[in-house]
Amino acid sequence: MKVLHFIAWLFDFSTMPNYNKRYLAYMALGIGGLFFTLYAPVATLFLMFIDLSVDLLKDKWQEFTSETEDKPVPPHRKMMME
Repeated sequence: MKVLHFIAWLFDFSTMPNYNKRYLAYMALGIGGLFFTLYAPVATLFLMFIDLSVDLLKDKWQEFTSETEDKPVPPHRKMMME
């Protein structure tokens, strides 16, 4: 019975990160698409590549905006001799 509880915990979609849900959907699409066409795995790889590229671009954009946003410059401290 503990094995069934573990399987239920393992596939609890409410606690999964979003990228895991998307990759599981891509895998299901690729495997299920094989019943209709042999190009389904290629389409799945293409979708995963697009998804990964978009995630990388979003991450780099957030990094860029955090580095280039206007931050208040602290006042320049005067030296003792000035």
